[in-house]
Amino acid sequence: METGQTPGGSVGRQAELRAAISGLVDSEPAPVGAALRTLIVRRIRDRGPLTVAAFMQMALYHPQLGYYTRAPRRTGRAGDFYTSVDVGPQFGALLAVQLDEMRRVHASAGASEFDLVEVGAGNGQLARDVLDAAES
Repeated sequence: METGQTPGGSVGRQAELRAAISGLVDSEPAPVGAALRTLIVRRIRDRGPLTVAAFMQMALYHPQLGYYTRAPRRTGRAGDFYTSVDVGPQFGALLAVQLDEMRRVHASAGASEFDLVEVGAGNGQLARDVLDAAES
């Protein structure tokens, strides 16, 4: 290993990563950010390096401290960001047109059924918008 190198990379790179993680955790409300940081540090001390996937899993989905699990709604006016569904029902209406065309193509090929399953992580609004447009 060269001078300034550690098993996890350069000392400078490690400091850069620590600063980035601190920035992510510090952007949370103080009690949540401190508790999440403590949990992450404890996990690293107990089991060693943490993958980005494991870090993001904890930061986003921890049952009490995760970004998505702490608030009932993260998108739209009351949330932190918008998705196409939050803007209005137009995206659902466009999808309804496309899905109807797909259903007709499958039917013309002899398919007797056409199943649609929405597996999005949202609140079901996209499915509601598609159904509303299909029923009108």
